Amino acid sequence: MSVADSPVDRSTEPPRVYFAGPLFDTQTLIGNLLLAARLQHSGQFLVHLPQDHDASVAAGAVPQASEIRDKDFCALASCDVGMFHFDGSELDSGTVAELMFARSLGMPCVIVRSDFRLGGDAPGKCPWNAMLADLKGVVPLQYDSLKAYREVTARCNGMGAVQRVEALLDDVASRMEPALKRAMLGIERPDVDTLTAVYQWQLSQIGASLEQLCVEQWGSVRSLVEHKLKKLERYIITEGLKM
Repeated sequence: MSVADSPVDRSTEPPRVYFAGPLFDTQTLIGNLLLAARLQHSGQFLVHLPQDHDASVAAGAVPQASEIRDKDFCALASCDVGMFHFDGSELDSGTVAELMFARSLGMPCVIVRSDFRLGGDAPGKCPWNAMLADLKGVVPLQYDSLKAYREVTARCNGMGAVQRVEALLDDVASRMEPALKRAMLGIERPDVDTLTAVYQWQLSQIGASLEQLCVEQWGSVRSLVEHKLKKLERYIITEGLKM
């Protein structure tokens, strides 16, 4: 059953986070899985993890590159906020492409960099390519992962590895959750007609099956936009009541 046909009003669910970043080795895959699970465990967010989405391809099948892209972009367009990991001496090109697509749709985004190495076109000021500096609608989250690791493990003196991993995940989540909230509360909210036109144009320009996938899932592009705006409005009201 598609979301469009579902009797459940999904606007009452927590915001859905698109968890973007490299996924090409065991260490990264495990780290992504653990962190995504920790973010979702708090109940504040649901998390879409692309490595699980891509793994759903039938065993033995070799999907076309455009098929992978369109499924990921459709999932991204259906999420409420994007979180993009910008670690490494070179940014992952797919993650950058996903960030720019999300912003072309007006989505709130968070860029996360935990790599303590200086980099980018202006080390100390902009730790990544200058073309990605100070993007509107993007909340940057930068911290020194090695320093955080040492501080947390020092507090966990004598604990086993599992307990230390849990403490480290809690520490990272405590940084990410406020950044995600800030991104959602600070985003511009256009009217449904304007945003529908934006989505229709952007989805049609990617090519292949992206627009078709979104329509199959949501019934229409307008239905997707209405759902997202309703969910954002509900989130803003709910968070406002907590202040």
